[in-house]
Amino acid sequence: MNNINNSNVEALLCDVRKAYRLLHIYQKRVLDLVNFISNYWGFKLNSGNPWFSNASFQRSSVKLNQWPWDWLPMYCYNFYFNREGDIPLWLGIIIQSDTGYYDNMNVDINSPLEFPSPKDSDTRIILLINDKPWLEREDGAFSKNKIEYEGDDCYGKAYPLSLFSNEKSAKEQMEDFVLYCSTKGIEIDVNNIEKQ
Repeated sequence: MNNINNSNVEALLCDVRKAYRLLHIYQKRVLDLVNFISNYWGFKLNSGNPWFSNASFQRSSVKLNQWPWDWLPMYCYNFYFNREGDIPLWLGIIIQSDTGYYDNMNVDINSPLEFPSPKDSDTRIILLINDKPWLEREDGAFSKNKIEYEGDDCYGKAYPLSLFSNEKSAKEQMEDFVLYCSTKGIEIDVNNIEKQ
C-alpha cells in the first residue's frame, strides 16, 4: 500500500467521490446509447463481456489479488447483439473508454500514469458486424489510429464517442456504418425494421 500524505488524503478521497459520480453519469449515457443503436437496427442483446479485464466474478469468486482493472470493466466493454431473419447478423458494440493503453502497448498495463496523456487519447465506440456469433478480439485493432477492422467475415469501424452526442449525430454515424457494411457485402436492412 502506497503512503499518502495525511494532508492530501481528504482531497484525494473527494476526487475519488467525484470520479465515481462522473463514471455513473458516463456509463448511464453509454448504456442508453448502446440500447438506442441496437433497438434502432432491430438487434436483441445476447451477451457482453469486458475486453480489457476479467471482471466477471460473483460472491464466491472475488479475490483481493485481482488487478484494479477488473473492478473497472467498462474501460473496454463489448456488447453482443443478434438479429434473426433470412440472414442472421451479429452486432458488436464496443465501448472503448480510453485508447491510452492501446496507443502505446509497450507500457505496463498496470501503470496508467505511463499511458499517453488523456488529452492525446480517445474515447470511442467501435461497431462490428458479423454473420456468425463470435467476434475475435485483436488488441492491435484498438489504437486510436486504427479506424477500420476486418477479420473472418467480420467488419468494424471505430468512431469518436463524441460524435454520438445527440440522436441526429448518432444516426449520421450509424448511416455511415450501414454504408461501410454495404461496401463489404453485408446489408443492415433498416427499411423493414419496426423502430422502437
